[in-house]
Amino acid sequence: MNILIAKLVLCIICSILTFFCVLNICLYFHLDEKDIVQRLLSVKNHGYSANKKNAHNFAISRRNFHFSIFSKLFGKIKFADSVKSLLDQADIPWQVDTFIIFSLILCVIPLVLGLLFLPVIALLAPLGLFLPFLYIRYKIKKRTDLFTQQLPDALDLLCNALRAGHSLFSAFEIIVNEMPDPISRVFKIMTDEIALGVDTKDAMRALQETVPNSVDLRFFTTVVILQREIGGNLIKLLEILAATIRERFKMIGQLKAQTMQAKLSGVIVSVIPPVIAVILFFMAPEYMDYLIHHTWGKISLGVSIFLMIVGFILINKITDIEI
Repeated sequence: MNILIAKLVLCIICSILTFFCVLNICLYFHLDEKDIVQRLLSVKNHGYSANKKNAHNFAISRRNFHFSIFSKLFGKIKFADSVKSLLDQADIPWQVDTFIIFSLILCVIPLVLGLLFLPVIALLAPLGLFLPFLYIRYKIKKRTDLFTQQLPDALDLLCNALRAGHSLFSAFEIIVNEMPDPISRVFKIMTDEIALGVDTKDAMRALQETVPNSVDLRFFTTVVILQREIGGNLIKLLEILAATIRERFKMIGQLKAQTMQAKLSGVIVSVIPPVIAVILFFMAPEYMDYLIHHTWGKISLGVSIFLMIVGFILINKITDIEI
């Protein structure tokens, strides 16, 4: 009876979380006129001024909470700010409460399946909780790599615009209009800040916050800031920087080719044991009975999973060479 009640409660919780997640996504993509007016009035009432922090937050439209209960629970803690920053870096159009609800859904689903079918499935609940964070990290890395690949072409376009007599601001606008995402969107943030009255040096420094993992972007902003402070041939400096970034890409490609075998070995070693365990569970369940229903078997299974995860992380750390 107690197990039946627990199953019912978990199903209800999962249904409620799913409803809130779907509703939150629908609210984002159906922003009505009343909500827009309220946001504009909020900006007006808070005495908006054209400084670095306000302009940057206004330009990137930081995610808010759709539901007041989540705003009260998470709005004043650093966790919410960290999630906002990660969502902005990954360019995922979600609010913080949508992300939290979706994570809880992925955590509850294995618990429900474990109670209904197989208890061992409940062990996947922590993985479901952290899976959205892993996805965000993947999106951030993918966006950063794509941005860095586009940066040399953007620098060449910037040099050509400066040679043609354009100002630095109009050259940035050419990048915004001619280059694809994500680099056009990143530079659009900077041009919007400058148009709002932010100093170019402050806007360049704030630009690093949009793609904080890009070392080449920090080099670019440093070059432009130093040139504006002490002078120099900006076109020549940008050409050297573009050539350096391209050479760096060539070296990264060579290192990836040389370390691919070790990375593939780590993936194979981590994937084979779970696959064999699943096959044995369906073909010869008596072999898996001790690992599932006995204390020492459960301990051995937990230690094995932990060691596989540690080994996979260590192999990735060894083969991850930064340039």
